[in-house]
Amino acid sequence: MIQKVINLMSFRYKDKNVKLIFTNKIENKEEYLINDFNRFTQILFNLLQNALKFTENGGKVFVKFKLFLN
Repeated sequence: MIQKVINLMSFRYKDKNVKLIFTNKIENKEEYLINDFNRFTQILFNLLQNALKFTENGGKVFVKFKLFLN
């Protein structure tokens, strides 16, 4: 799901010559639960759109996720 949004946004980032850097970390801990994946996806999409909008040409945007699996 996260990778799908990153892939979708990467085309827009290339058009503006902005580098989108994505890192993730997976841990086996039960701390958070996402109940509404559609809303989470929309929030991520909106955050990446805003980051692109306010980043100068040739800039960088870093996205870091920490996944907790139970």
